[in-house]
Amino acid sequence: MAEVKAAGQPPSALMTIAAVAGANECKVVTDNEKDCAGIQVVNPIRRPTRRPIRRAV
Repeated sequence: MAEVKAAGQPPSALMTIAAVAGANECKVVTDNEKDCAGIQVVNPIRRPTRRPIRRAV
């Protein structure tokens, strides 16, 4: 967010939400991970890295 302020631009809504989430140790749900560096992100679009366990029936 400091880069945006230094450039004289107002922060976007996503940047404001990410800043509040980071200050309160919350996660942000978005598929825009690159703009949320340093914030915990949950990406609903990306496939999970682990497969669910299938139980025998």
